[in-house]
Amino acid sequence: DAKILVADGTSYQEVAVSGDVTIANTGAVTIANNAIETAMIADNQVSAAKLTANTGLCNCSATINNGGASTITASSNNTNVSGVTDNSVGDINVAFTSNMGGTDYASVVSAIDDDGTNRNIGETIVDSRSTNTVQLKTFRPSASENSARAVFDNDAIALAIFD
Repeated sequence: DAKILVADGTSYQEVAVSGDVTIANTGAVTIANNAIETAMIADNQVSAAKLTANTGLCNCSATINNGGASTITASSNNTNVSGVTDNSVGDINVAFTSNMGGTDYASVVSAIDDDGTNRNIGETIVDSRSTNTVQLKTFRPSASENSARAVFDNDAIALAIFD
């Protein structure tokens, strides 16, 4: 029978352990699987490596800066981005440091207007996906659904991918 000594500073008594914790006669302590609640976990102690696969974590995130420059770059606070390639106006590839598990991952993209003019907002889409890159294209809004959309380079793009 696993027992512990409980003390109050002046005396102690032997108490049997029951409930969420068990102690083997070898001293091994076991905590029940359902005994840990989110509030009991210290901040910054859970990482992707400690979670099971397919938990919906963000596998890639970046801010891709353009602003009319000839070179497109990912910001320094990106995750799992090894580089960005400018294919042509309104067409870029984002390469991953670690490959995705397949090509059916979800991508969230949005245009960023970093100069406050609202003239650099358009439609940014995922054009193609592979396990090691994603291709993004940006189009200006058109006057009607039947108008041909023109490609353009917006100020920046925010990207998040969930594998």
